[in-house]
Amino acid sequence: MALGAKSIFSNFYKDHPILITHKKRILITTFAPLILASFILTMLSFIHTPPSAIGSSPAMDEPTGAKATAVTATSLKQNSTGLTPLADLLQQQDHTIISRIYFSDTQQIGLLTSMVDVWQINHEEGYVVAQLSPSQSDQLYQQGFRIELDVERNQRQRELQSVATSVQSAQQNRGIPGFACYRTVEETYADMAALAADHPTLVSWIDIGDSWNKVQYDAAISVTPSLTSTLPPGYDLHAAVLTNRDFNPTFTTVATTTVTNTVTIAPTSTGGLTTTTVITTFLPVTTTTVVPKPKFFLLATVHARELTPAETATRFAEQLVAGYSVDADITWLLDYNEIHIVPLGNPDGRKFAEQLVSWRKNVNTTDGCVDITSGEPSFPIYGVDLNRNASFMWNMCDGFGCSSGDSCNITYRGSGPASEPETEAFEAYMRSIFADQRGPLPTDSASLDTTGLMVSMHSYSELILYPWGFTPSPPPNKAQLRTLANKFGYITGYTACQSGAPGCIYPTDGTNDDWAYGELGIGAYTFELGTEFFESCDYFEERLLDEIMPSLYYAAKSARLPYRLPAGPETYDLALRAPLTTPLIAGTVLTLTATADDTRYASNDFGFNTWTEPTQTINAVRYSIDAPAWITGTEVYTMAAVNGLFASGVVSATALIETTGLANGKHTVFVESQDALGNWGVASAIDFALVEEVLYRRYFPFVPHIGME
Repeated sequence: MALGAKSIFSNFYKDHPILITHKKRILITTFAPLILASFILTMLSFIHTPPSAIGSSPAMDEPTGAKATAVTATSLKQNSTGLTPLADLLQQQDHTIISRIYFSDTQQIGLLTSMVDVWQINHEEGYVVAQLSPSQSDQLYQQGFRIELDVERNQRQRELQSVATSVQSAQQNRGIPGFACYRTVEETYADMAALAADHPTLVSWIDIGDSWNKVQYDAAISVTPSLTSTLPPGYDLHAAVLTNRDFNPTFTTVATTTVTNTVTIAPTSTGGLTTTTVITTFLPVTTTTVVPKPKFFLLATVHARELTPAETATRFAEQLVAGYSVDADITWLLDYNEIHIVPLGNPDGRKFAEQLVSWRKNVNTTDGCVDITSGEPSFPIYGVDLNRNASFMWNMCDGFGCSSGDSCNITYRGSGPASEPETEAFEAYMRSIFADQRGPLPTDSASLDTTGLMVSMHSYSELILYPWGFTPSPPPNKAQLRTLANKFGYITGYTACQSGAPGCIYPTDGTNDDWAYGELGIGAYTFELGTEFFESCDYFEERLLDEIMPSLYYAAKSARLPYRLPAGPETYDLALRAPLTTPLIAGTVLTLTATADDTRYASNDFGFNTWTEPTQTINAVRYSIDAPAWITGTEVYTMAAVNGLFASGVVSATALIETTGLANGKHTVFVESQDALGNWGVASAIDFALVEEVLYRRYFPFVPHIGME
């Protein structure tokens, strides 16, 4: 007969403190053979045989925090640096075990997400990975769920705890302890502020709101100033706004105004008739119009324990600045667009995660999640899930398990829509930069000419998600949202799917991407990065960044028309060549080549949903010089297929660029491709520079022609 769940948990860490695993092999390094036998028995007994088949399983009949270990917020009060002893903080996790819980249908998925801390879901094999306390495991077992120990993840969790104790003696000077590639809240804020100070025409570092601790701190010290030394001060919420503020794209139109004058000539003294003459004058009127810059909004680290999003967002900002005036694509992105980045959406919670605590929510201590022994907030499970607190479709799940009303639950939705200051700040800021471009009903479609794009970065699962999450029903703009999702999926290698659809992930309501699409109509996505919450630095820097960065650049490019541009071909491998490799002078003929490709989409194959994005043959390729084709009045030129015919989904194109009449200095060539359905894709760019002929003759007097390779 199988041992009870409580026996398993109490035995695992108590009797087997040293566990080394490699895939399916398990080695217990102890001196007593009896302990090894005991552990094997424990492992076998952990595979539960359900006592009964599940019909409609009841929800948990007690708050998940009711039996939590008595570690409180007071006992873990942050000091002035925001850090506390790491080993002490991790002791509170020793009573949990990471397990696989098997499900048979979507109802059970909803039940599990409402009950436990689900880390990952595997639809193919029918299980979720979750961190369980003894009481949770016991209740799941009683409700008929099959539970297995996830040996590898438990070992990695033990390794994470070892990191906590080892870094104290190592005296790591920068970054999160044991994860030096990830900056702390203070380091992130300082580096972004310095980026703005060093590049004021490209970066603004602005305050968009306050964290929960900051709100409470400001309110408390306004009444009792002496509390400044006893309360955590919290943080401002900041956004980096990246654009070339010295450049505003414009176009000029010339109209004709008609001026009419009437001249009357009276008769003279010698006679004659009165005559009237109408004189009409046509005057040109020139009007200059500023073109609004499309906006891309990147929100990161709403869930505190997810290490990769904040650092990815910060490095994206740094790459943009470093590449300006060096990389043609980055330069035009910042000239013609605005990129808004919130690297830390939950800085209060992040301070606990920096201590290697698996902290997800914000730090709201007044939500009712109280330890029954101490009467204080129950650590580490109090707070509100900031990705279940958005005001669109809050607590409006079309099904079961989208979010929880239990304040100790990991997906607690809060006391009301946008009840948290962080959520209020996100929504207010997005409203300030995006127009509302969708009707009030859930069935209202946004226009195909909608502008603006939002991405909320999370970890982990290697997924690209799009609305709706609160219902399996498709959103009105499903076709357009899916096309861009499949583009992201191709670039990252991730699976792309509607988050609320069967077989994708699990149902969610009150999410930030549902809010952005539902309230504003803009393209909105969630990226689930990587394979761990506490992703190793090696994986992050050697693989994950290479997967994600190109997708963020594509997102910024497509923000102008997110429901049109992703349907068109990508244009890449741009090159300019001239007869020689010496500097260019005006009059040199350049050869431009590029690849137009309409096939770069991921094909989804998950659960009950299979979809292959349709592709078309290339219809046209065009280029423009010094302004993109979408700016009114820009002269565009056609490119020809290298083989003479546009007859496939991937085509090499070429054109000759005559530089006669161009001014000396740098010039940018923009290239776009069109498919057979008339869809133009995002632009790509390449630079060339012309020098004065007199300067050229001084340094190259014997070279008859100037060119570049």
